[in-house]
Amino acid sequence: MSRHHPPLLGLVTPALLASGVLLGGGSLAFGQVETVKVEYPDVEKKLEEPVTVTFSDTPLHFVLEEVGKRTDGNVVLAPGIKRFETRVTVTASKEPLRDVLDKVISRLPGDCKRTLWAGAIVIHPKDLALPDPKIPVRVKGARALRQSMNLQVVRASVGSVLKRIERRAGVATNFPARVRASLLKSGSRLTLRLYRLPVHYVLDIVCMSSGLSWKLEDGRLVFGLVGGGEGGGEVDVNTLKYNAKKENLKLAGPMVDIDEVVGRLRSSRTRDAATRELILIGKETLPKVAALLRKDGVEKVDAGTCDAALQVIAQIGDPSEYDAVLKVFKDEERSADTRIAAADTLASIRPAQVVNDLVEALDNTSSLRLAEASRRALVSIGEPAVDRLIKRYRQERVAERPKQGVLYRALLIFGEINTNETKRELLYALKSTKGDRAVSVRHHAAIGLGFTNDPKVIPYLIKALEGERDFLISKYITRSLSWLTDERLPPDGRRWRAWWENQGKRRYSGGESADKILDRLAGGEIKLQLDKDGYAKINESLDQRVQRLLTMLGSDDPAKVRAASSDLEALGKEALPALRKAGEKKDLAGRRAARIALRIQERLTE
Repeated sequence: MSRHHPPLLGLVTPALLASGVLLGGGSLAFGQVETVKVEYPDVEKKLEEPVTVTFSDTPLHFVLEEVGKRTDGNVVLAPGIKRFETRVTVTASKEPLRDVLDKVISRLPGDCKRTLWAGAIVIHPKDLALPDPKIPVRVKGARALRQSMNLQVVRASVGSVLKRIERRAGVATNFPARVRASLLKSGSRLTLRLYRLPVHYVLDIVCMSSGLSWKLEDGRLVFGLVGGGEGGGEVDVNTLKYNAKKENLKLAGPMVDIDEVVGRLRSSRTRDAATRELILIGKETLPKVAALLRKDGVEKVDAGTCDAALQVIAQIGDPSEYDAVLKVFKDEERSADTRIAAADTLASIRPAQVVNDLVEALDNTSSLRLAEASRRALVSIGEPAVDRLIKRYRQERVAERPKQGVLYRALLIFGEINTNETKRELLYALKSTKGDRAVSVRHHAAIGLGFTNDPKVIPYLIKALEGERDFLISKYITRSLSWLTDERLPPDGRRWRAWWENQGKRRYSGGESADKILDRLAGGEIKLQLDKDGYAKINESLDQRVQRLLTMLGSDDPAKVRAASSDLEALGKEALPALRKAGEKKDLAGRRAARIALRIQERLTE
C-alpha cells in the first residue's frame, strides 16, 4: 500500500470550524430547498458486520480507506483533522466495524465523533453541529443535482475538483473573481473518495472540505467564500470581531508598540492574542519576529515561542525573512515538530532560494514526517523549483547508490507541480525497465501521473497498463486512471482500452475549453490586437482553415472526415495547392486529399 497520500486540506480557519457555518453550504437561491430526514440503511448494515483488523502506527488516511472499502461507503474528515500526520494503533478480532471505527475515533486528538451526513460517514469535532441535508427542488437545474456520481481525487486543486463536478453533472458553474483569487492564493488541495452520491451531496462535502459555499441560481452553480464572500454565506461572529480588531489596529498604526507585542509571544498566556495582533499589523513586524528564531547564545527561546513566531511569518506570507526560517529548518538540535513547522512556513512564503535545501531533506531517513514536510514545501514553491529538482532527480537516476527519498519523492512532486517538463520526466520514468530500481521508479511514476489531474496523460497510462507485467504496478496505474476518470475498472489494459475507445476519447480528447482560453487571455498569455473601440476580432486565415481541414481528413471519425471533405471541396481552387501537396503522402489522409483534389480539378475543367 502506498504511503504518499496527503492530509485533507482546506481554506478553513479554526473560528469558522467552531462556528458551524461551514456545513451550511447547500443553500439555494430564493429559498428553494427542502430539508429531509435522510436514512442510510446500507451503511448502517455494513457497520454491523464483524471484522478482524490490525492497525499498528498506521496513518489515519489508510485506516479510513480500509473502512471505506469494508462498508463500500464514503468516509470524510472535517477540516482540521490531519489525515496523514495522525497515526492510529487499533486491534480488533471479529468485532463490529462500528466499534472498530469508534476505537479509531477515540484515538484522534481532540474530542471527535462520527455522523452520517450527506451520504457519508463524517468524522468531526463533537461541538460541530451538522445541519440536516438540503435537497434542491422547484428550481432550474435541480434535477441535474439529484443524479448520482463518483468522485475520486487525490491532491487535486479545489478548482479542478469543482470543474470535474461541473463536467459530470452538466451544470454550468460561476466562480466570482474573489473566490478564484482565494483558491489560487491558498493552493489548497483535496483528497476525496466518494461513490454513488447525488451531486448536491458531493458539493456539500467538497465545500465543507474547502471553506466554500454554493447555491443554485438560474440553473448555474455559484460559489462563494464561507464567512461572507460573493457566495452569500452567513458571517461568523468570530470573523466579525476579528475584522473589527483588524480595523482598530489599522487605525492605531504607529501607536502599536511592536516590541511589546513581540515580547508577549514569549508567554504561553498571552501568546495566542499576540500572534493574532502581529499577523494583523503585517510585514513591518517580521524583522523583530524573525529575531526570536535566531539562537544568539544569550537568551534561549523555547519551542512554543519559536512555533508562534513561525506561525506569524507563515500567515503574513512575505519571504523577506526566509533565511531565519531556513536556519530553524536545518538545525538538527531543534525538535522534529519545530523543524516541520519551519518547513510548513517555507511552504507558505515560497522562497525559491531554499529549493536545494528542501531537495536534500527529501532523503531524511531519521524523520519521514520532515521529509514529507519538505515535499509539501517544494510543491508549494512550484515551477521555480522544477529545473533544480529535475537536475537532482537525474543525478540520482544514474547514481550507483541513490538517495531513495530524493529519487522517489521527486516523481511525486513532479505530478503535483504538473508542468510540461515534469510530465515528460514522469512519462519517461513510466517506461523504465533497466536496473534493479526500475520497478520502484515505474510505481512512483504511475502515482505521480495520477497526481497531475491532467486527462491528457490517460492514453499514456492505458498504453503502459497494456504492456505492464508486474501486477502491483498495474494496480498503481489503474488507481491513477481511477483518480483521473472516476471509473472503477480492474487492472486490465484491454478493459481500459475498450472504455477509452468507446467513451473516454470523446469525453477527454476535446480542444481547449473556452474557460481556459479566457484565463489565458486574462493572464496575458494570448495577445490580441484591439481596434479603436477596444474590441478584438479573431479571424481564421485561409491557410489555417485548410490545414485544419486536412488534419481532420486523418480522423477515425467518419462524420469529421465527411465534414472536412465537404468544406475543402467548397473552397475549390483556393484549396488545390495544399490538397495536392498533402496528396503526395501515402497515408490515409493523403489519399483522401488526392481524391478531393481530383474532384475539384474535374469540376474546374468542365
